[in-house]
Amino acid sequence: MNTKVCTKCGRELPLSEYKKRKHGLSFYCKECIKLYPVEDYNFRRRTTDLHRKELMKKYYEVNKDKILTKKRISISDLHDSYIKGRLAQKIGCSCRDVPVGLIEFQRAILATKRELKQYKTI
Repeated sequence: MNTKVCTKCGRELPLSEYKKRKHGLSFYCKECIKLYPVEDYNFRRRTTDLHRKELMKKYYEVNKDKILTKKRISISDLHDSYIKGRLAQKIGCSCRDVPVGLIEFQRAILATKRELKQYKTI
C-alpha cells in the first residue's frame, strides 16, 4: 500500500506526496495544503460583513416568530432587580438608591417602547 487518496482533491498519490503528522500522514496532499490558505482567504473575502448581515436578515425573516418568542419576556415578568440595575447604570448610582416608584415608571416606559416597535413593523 504505497498510495493514498487525498480527501480534498480525490486523487490517488504516492505516500511521499503527503506531509507527515504526529499520528501518521496528513489527510490532504501537499498541493492541496499549499492551496488551502489561498482558498480560505478568497472565501473570507467573499463573505464580508455585508454578506453576513444579509444572511442574518434572511434568517430573521424566515424565523421571526421563533426568535421573538424566545427573546420576548413580558414586561410584567421582568424582575425589579433587572430594572433597578438598568436604572442604576443610566443614573450612575447604586441599585439600593433607586426608588420603587421609579422602577414602575421604567417598566411603563419599556412597555410603551415595545408597543411603538410593533407599530413601526406593521
